[in-house]
Amino acid sequence: MKNGWGAGSVLSNIPGRSVVISDTHTFSPTLVNEAKLGFNRTFSDQKDFNYGVDVLSQLGIQGISNPNNDPAIGSMPQFTFNGAVPFATSTSRNQAYTAQNTYQVIDNMSWFKGRHNIKFGGDIRRLQVNNQNKPLGLRGSYTFDDRLSGLSYANFLLGLPSSATRALARPNAYPRSTYSGFYIQDDFKLNPRVTLNFGLRYEYQTTWTEKFNRMFTFEPSTGSMVTAGSTIPTDLVPQVAATLPIRTATAAGLPEKSLMYSDKNNFSPRIGLAFRPFNDATTVVRAGYGLYSQFWPGSLALNATGGPWQSTETFNIPSATVPLIQFPAPFATSSTFGGVQTISGLSARFPNERTHQWTLSVGRQILGMAVDIGYVGTRSLNIPYSEDLNLLRPSTTPFSVDRRPYPRFNSASLVQTGGSATYNGLTIQADRRMSKGLWFNANYT
Repeated sequence: MKNGWGAGSVLSNIPGRSVVISDTHTFSPTLVNEAKLGFNRTFSDQKDFNYGVDVLSQLGIQGISNPNNDPAIGSMPQFTFNGAVPFATSTSRNQAYTAQNTYQVIDNMSWFKGRHNIKFGGDIRRLQVNNQNKPLGLRGSYTFDDRLSGLSYANFLLGLPSSATRALARPNAYPRSTYSGFYIQDDFKLNPRVTLNFGLRYEYQTTWTEKFNRMFTFEPSTGSMVTAGSTIPTDLVPQVAATLPIRTATAAGLPEKSLMYSDKNNFSPRIGLAFRPFNDATTVVRAGYGLYSQFWPGSLALNATGGPWQSTETFNIPSATVPLIQFPAPFATSSTFGGVQTISGLSARFPNERTHQWTLSVGRQILGMAVDIGYVGTRSLNIPYSEDLNLLRPSTTPFSVDRRPYPRFNSASLVQTGGSATYNGLTIQADRRMSKGLWFNANYT
């Protein structure tokens, strides 16, 4: 639409900054150490095209408070047109900002001893996520359809929405975690034709916490919301605190800050073998096995923020003939409080995802080409999945909200681990160096 108005008109800025200080020290011809200090910062700033343009005061819509002239509140509200002749929405985004900081210390030591090439070291990272997310409902969201006058756009001109929604945003979120990884490995040359590689890696990540303890989860055994800390927070949305059963992490017997238990069983062995079965260098056989761990992403913590710190309030017309919602005061009637319709949580037992990988390949030089045929297999465990615990099993009994396990909620989702996946693949690759810098490559999987 003209001047950037309309759905999909978004301004995005995703810059990044990084700095690395590295030092390589040679203690002796057989002992070398490399140390690094690093910092990386990435931004993601997204907002609607006309963010900051004061539209709310020009429209004169009442019921949206903006005493501090916040542009996230005062900009263009959302107008949605449904019905037989739908129109594009006025805007589809408010403002979202995320900054991710990673502080990193790395040290690697290389020791050459006879037929052994031994390496060991560590990698420590401090992970920080700073997130601000402003929903469109802060400005007000209004839906028009063909009820009342018979045409959605006509209702818009008359100032008669079918529904109106306003929201309260959660406070800014500041998840924090620390990752540590340590390893030792050895490349052992058994003889000129056989090389054995073996090693062990250990990784540990602290569970994500929020700087101000604004995290929550769902406790299936009691149907309660659980907040981090030993006392009920005082900055919850009052309607949520008055409506939901809320327990503290201490009362629920969960880790006080993270609401989930750490996973300390992340030992990852690696072994590999390469050998030439013939006396020439035209054929090589390789085999290997490794166990790998996935560390918890910051999205786990971000999904655990909000909850009782945010809410939505929805107003609907009672019938197709009663224009109960009218501009300039669409929020003057009774509403449905939307802060308690759905709930979600993360299982307190949430081990890291683990992947076993094994490979076997044969490479040979044929007619001037390097041909490699290989097999790779993986087995992934502890894959996360989400389950709605509030679904009813198939039954001949008529549906009733009261039959749900948690009647106060439309859905009650719990993210947990337990999924698995297996992959087997065959790869064929051929490479040949042609004349004048030309390179030929063909592969098939």
